[in-house]
Amino acid sequence: MSTTSNGADNGYRFGAALAISADGGTALFGAPYASTSATAAGKMYLSALTGTAWGALVEADDPAATANDHFGGVLALSGNGALLLAGVPDAASAAGIAYLYSWNGSALGLVADITESGGQVAGDRFAAALGFSGDSSLAIIGSPGTSISATMAERSTPPRAPARAMSIRSAPGARPPTRFPIRMH
Repeated sequence: MSTTSNGADNGYRFGAALAISADGGTALFGAPYASTSATAAGKMYLSALTGTAWGALVEADDPAATANDHFGGVLALSGNGALLLAGVPDAASAAGIAYLYSWNGSALGLVADITESGGQVAGDRFAAALGFSGDSSLAIIGSPGTSISATMAERSTPPRAPARAMSIRSAPGARPPTRFPIRMH
């Protein structure tokens, strides 16, 4: 596969983050320095394999774009390519936020935005690392700027169903595990 975005030549840093589904049929590309409604707000692009050819790039902009968010700089894709996570650890004074998307083979839809339990705190860098379990039933979201070592979100099927979530805390004296807010769209 060889592909570029419209902004590949003007500093968008297309390909700064990459993800591919386990079946190899869906690829995700980040362009964290793409300027949309704000400077360096960021974009992500998805392409799906149809037969032996890759489809056109489907674009998604930062849903809450502000300057220097760098949306598309941290990405994860579920094993079957139906769920995507985009981390924006630089959003809200580096408090961070994650966005959960669904892909049905033809349309990309925002399902939920996910923030850290206890609210957003500047410098936490929530969503600086992301991942899915092999069966796509769990997502893990890192927050290296806090005492929270990682956050796991468990979803039920279908993707638009309410999600359950649990924070995992490892630092001495940290709060006990709590749920973190997921706003469904």
